[in-house]
Amino acid sequence: MANKEQHWNRLIDIIEWLDTTPNHFATEVGMMRAENIYHIKNMEFGISTEFADRVVSHYPEINRTWLLTGVGSMLAAEAHSGTNIPYYNEDITEILPTIESVAPSGYANLPFAQRCDLIACVSHVADSNIELSTQLFLRHVDLSQIGSKMEYILLTYHGVVWCTIGSVDDGVLSLVNNKTCKELRLESNAIKQAWLVVAKLDINKNY
Repeated sequence: MANKEQHWNRLIDIIEWLDTTPNHFATEVGMMRAENIYHIKNMEFGISTEFADRVVSHYPEINRTWLLTGVGSMLAAEAHSGTNIPYYNEDITEILPTIESVAPSGYANLPFAQRCDLIACVSHVADSNIELSTQLFLRHVDLSQIGSKMEYILLTYHGVVWCTIGSVDDGVLSLVNNKTCKELRLESNAIKQAWLVVAKLDINKNY
């Protein structure tokens, strides 16, 4: 329930920023009835990707990633300028399920050729038994954009996995868990969110 309550809070932030009403906002984004907005308020539904697309299509100033996940800034200009990228000192595989309620450790001012929505870390042991903390630079992507030979953080209904996708075939992903090096098969309908690793930095924790 807390997750869906956060969805309504973000929606209200937008409506107040626009200095409008829920009814007018619903009409502006092309919804047939304003009651659909109140379904989100009553926590019957969360913000879907389709609804987020409607909002961003009409109000391109709004950051789609923030609207869907609560990560980053409300305004797209701030999110895409390479400034104010939220970073978390905690392990992303631990905090991602509740990241909407976790305050960032700080914000990074880094220019990126590709959009970066957040920075977080994962701790693991390398082949040489060196303990590493890998800083991951992540971009939220639609599930339809998941491709092979790329690294992702996947939020599933059973937990979070940092992985490299081997192949995507008929709704089934073949992947390697980057922490355990185990091969897995995962149905795409088991994934709640996908974050593409656009860059990473390994830090040797033994020093």
